[in-house]
Amino acid sequence: SGSDAVVPIEAVIVQGETVTFSEPTDQGRHIRLAGEDMAASQTALTKGLVLDPAAIGLAVLAGKPAVSVHKRPRIAVFTSGDELIGPAEDMKPGSVRNSNSYVLIALLEELGCEVIDLGVAKDQKEDILERLSMATNADAIITSGGVSMGEKDLIRGILEDEGMKVKFWGVDVKPGKPFLFGLLEGKPVFGLPGNPVSTHACFEIFVRPAIRKMQGRKRIFRPVVSAKMNHEIKRKPGRPEFMRVKIETQNGERTASLTRMSQGSGVMSSFLEADGFLYADSEVVYIPEGESVRCLSFHEKEVTELGI
Repeated sequence: SGSDAVVPIEAVIVQGETVTFSEPTDQGRHIRLAGEDMAASQTALTKGLVLDPAAIGLAVLAGKPAVSVHKRPRIAVFTSGDELIGPAEDMKPGSVRNSNSYVLIALLEELGCEVIDLGVAKDQKEDILERLSMATNADAIITSGGVSMGEKDLIRGILEDEGMKVKFWGVDVKPGKPFLFGLLEGKPVFGLPGNPVSTHACFEIFVRPAIRKMQGRKRIFRPVVSAKMNHEIKRKPGRPEFMRVKIETQNGERTASLTRMSQGSGVMSSFLEADGFLYADSEVVYIPEGESVRCLSFHEKEVTELGI
């Protein structure tokens, strides 16, 4: 009591009852002042903040044993298609490995959701209805496949028969044109296309912001940044397109490169090293090397510069 400096034990020599300092000290040194972490009038945690380890520690230091939070969204997921097989099954003519379930579950868990995995539904009304009946406790439903124009694309019709109010079906974007969104008994339903890249891209563009809104997050959308193209791009006009790119900083300048020159909706490897999406308007047919482009960044800490 009354001391105004602290000398670390490492900086002293103790001989009996005598203490010798091995280095000089000053008034106020190694003193933690009241309020230097948080002032009495300062807000420690704001609404919409994620309770990460640092936030939890700060809540404890502020003497708050409990805080109000949004519950983790419970999201039911199932894919559909007679052609779908598991990762260890033998490939047969016409079969496709069901990567979409694993990708969606991983994306949802990364967001902090509780996932209800409803497996794979056959292209049969009874099987699809059985999956839906197991989603009654979910806060939202995500399906993959069965929302396009094919003979076996049954999801939309079945959901409408069950009372879903379709908000929109089909989006002017590539990849992911057949994307479906509606409300079933007030519960959001996202119908994603079956192609692997389309599923992943539609989740990033449409589903992820909705889930972050459900979580009460402050930042809903991915940040959008500008970058210079490392190479030229030629594309067909028609629909706005989100292309997978690697975003790097070279000599203090942000650059973007396509992860794969083939950007087809079945080329899942184009996501492997992707740091974001390059956004191209519908009329764009050529992007020269060195041109500034807009990119949706997958990195949360990026500063938002532009908006789409």
